[in-house]
Amino acid sequence: MKTYEKILIFIEVLLTVFYAFMFLAGSKNIADDIAVLFGSLLTLFLIPYLIAYLISKFSKTKDKKLVLLKAFIIIYPIILILTIIGALTK
Repeated sequence: MKTYEKILIFIEVLLTVFYAFMFLAGSKNIADDIAVLFGSLLTLFLIPYLIAYLISKFSKTKDKKLVLLKAFIIIYPIILILTIIGALTK
């Protein structure tokens, strides 16, 4: 794994934690909102994974797992940033 990929993973973790804290800070009922947070993070994780999986399936390289990882590392922060921007406007 290259250095820029490790930096992107670190940024993704920071953005995910920031989104979780921002979501929970704006909540009135913590117990219900934790369940909603897990559901939204699961959806937020599965959509880029599905896109990356489709990219890896149509890739002509032999190492499909590497293509899956690289595509996910690029797609996930983009969707996460769009989600954070959408949450900030509320």
